[in-house]
Amino acid sequence: MLRATAGNRSGRGWAARARAAALAGGAGCIVAGGTALAGSVGSESSVGLAAEYSSNPQMLSSGARGAESAAALINLPATYNSDTQTLDLIPRVRFAQTHGDYSLLSNYQYLDADWRLASQNNVYTAAGTWHRDSTLYNVFENAALTGLELHRMEETGNLGWQRQLSERDDFQFTGSWDHLAYGANSVGILDNFNYGQASVAYDHAFSERWHASLAVGWGRYELLNHTYRNDDRFAQLSLDRSLSDRWSLDVQANYSYLRSRIEVGEIYCPEQSILVCEIIPSLFEVISVPEHSARGSGNGAIKLEYLYQRGTLDLSVSRAIQPRGFGALLTQDDASVRGSYDWTERWKLGATLHASRVSDPLHQIHLGTFHYYDLDLSATWLWTEHWTLGMLVSTNAQQIGGPHAFGATVSLSLSRQFGRIRL
Repeated sequence: MLRATAGNRSGRGWAARARAAALAGGAGCIVAGGTALAGSVGSESSVGLAAEYSSNPQMLSSGARGAESAAALINLPATYNSDTQTLDLIPRVRFAQTHGDYSLLSNYQYLDADWRLASQNNVYTAAGTWHRDSTLYNVFENAALTGLELHRMEETGNLGWQRQLSERDDFQFTGSWDHLAYGANSVGILDNFNYGQASVAYDHAFSERWHASLAVGWGRYELLNHTYRNDDRFAQLSLDRSLSDRWSLDVQANYSYLRSRIEVGEIYCPEQSILVCEIIPSLFEVISVPEHSARGSGNGAIKLEYLYQRGTLDLSVSRAIQPRGFGALLTQDDASVRGSYDWTERWKLGATLHASRVSDPLHQIHLGTFHYYDLDLSATWLWTEHWTLGMLVSTNAQQIGGPHAFGATVSLSLSRQFGRIRL
């Protein structure tokens, strides 16, 4: 059997239409904001410096060599507020100089936008992001490349509508779109994709402490320039319970039905006798034959949170279907314990223990299972009203079918906040 690869123009056309709709929506938001003259425009910007050392930035199981970097960070948000709507534009950039055996692509350029309009019974939301960074910022992608760093560009868009039906009930509709593209060297390792999703949800408050939500939705994952797609149909039930003034519990149960379709090239002999085609090979033809596979998957999440006078503690376990650049929708399992503590008015401490793994529920891409573990210890010191010093120490472990890889990172940061400035 000959497996063929052919272009898929439908994915590009759908992406272009979605991108045009997002731009039109953004223009409408700006016009709406301009007409509400009673609003105010302001900014809470910040600038900072950071220094970092990593003993194994590529998370290699052997031959690891360290690297250090110095970076400047700039955050210049702009916010519009009125009685009924808000609009946030948040550009962020990082410029870094790296020294060591690897030239890490640790710079990034981010632009986030968020709009919200509220009326008596309706809330409309729209959001979009444009992120350009590298695979260094995604642990699973970084691991798959085993020493190669690639540029990474992601564009997302989200639309939402919430309708208040009564004091206890509301209806929500959400739609999202995600486009991810990698550098040219990703061929054969990572794939560019589009992922769209839509869902409807019904929320009900049984009491001040009990809340429930039922949602159903559909998603489609498509590889660009490939005849492969993955559909996800899901239903989710969520329960949120405030156990006391300090304890809260959130439980989600989700069932997804995954179905994939791929075009496979098969050699076909139009003659009734194969012997004739073997004598005259030019008579062979290649035809496209679709192959399907499907499987159900149970997912969900449990989160327990405790609030105390000077900090928080939360435990969470989750399983979810996630779009990834490996060529399919994947299952990601996460478990974490997080805590923060306000030691004094100026000192804040934090710790996180996290474990994660990624696997392919349809067993189509021969991914195996990725395991990732990290322990992070952080501290921030409010030097003055506007100056903050941050420290982070983290250790990481990773396994992809074979031996483990270990690494450690130490970073220091100094940032200057300017407070809210009216524009």
